[in-house]
Amino acid sequence: MTRLAILAIVGMLSGAVGLPSRAEAKRKRRRPQPKRFDISKHVDYLRVYSDGKGHFFVVPDFVRAPHRHRTSVVFYGNGKVFYRQRVPGGSRNGPKFTYTIFDPRARYPINSYFSANDHEGFFQCSKRRTKVKELLGARRTRVLKRAKFYDVYWRRSVHALLRDDDGVYYYVDKLWVPFRIRGNPHGSDDRGFEVYSGLRGKLKRLRMKNIVNDSAGQIFITTKGKLKLIVGDKPAWYSRGKKTQLTSIEVKRSTLARVQIYMQLGVYRGERLEKPCDDL
Repeated sequence: MTRLAILAIVGMLSGAVGLPSRAEAKRKRRRPQPKRFDISKHVDYLRVYSDGKGHFFVVPDFVRAPHRHRTSVVFYGNGKVFYRQRVPGGSRNGPKFTYTIFDPRARYPINSYFSANDHEGFFQCSKRRTKVKELLGARRTRVLKRAKFYDVYWRRSVHALLRDDDGVYYYVDKLWVPFRIRGNPHGSDDRGFEVYSGLRGKLKRLRMKNIVNDSAGQIFITTKGKLKLIVGDKPAWYSRGKKTQLTSIEVKRSTLARVQIYMQLGVYRGERLEKPCDDL
């Protein structure tokens, strides 16, 4: 079997489980840096784990941490810079505790989670398992004092996915906003729309000129054409005087569609999400 054939098979397998290869995650397109996160009031109950190869987890002690903070102060980073992770849930059984770490490339929670049994643990990314050990005493203190902690880095959220009869996809995403600040004019759901189009695996971001977003629907005006999502009407793409009817694909309640967007359509190819599965 040739080297190219082997690489092709590896690529198909990584896409099938919905998570990136390490090499793919290293090609970067950086998003704006999130705000710094103050961990000072959480330091007493934070635990630090490392694989010994430059990958670190900072997680709350499940017993000592206040209930409201058990899933809100989980971080991953390189020991110098950490990003807060979105954690849908956690559990404890005696000294063993587990945190599910949300990754849009993972279809199921078991594809991305951290688990520790006192001083030893592991991170599971699809079929890859990385063992970690807790840093104690001065080593723990050194990491917590010297490192920079930031809020959630990856803030893109799926909005709409459509395609025409020739297999050209149109994808719209937007800025993810936590529930606690939705409705705030500085954290509106209407900010940060981006539009992508292209064949499967080759979607490219279109340059935006204007956005119309009201109770009648949405119109995304780009330099290549207009994408209209009007209430009560079929979605369509308008370019050079031609109207193309589009088929809408359910994405908001479909984890499989979300994984396909990240792993097969090529929308975010090469971008780090600052999540453990970028590296592990």
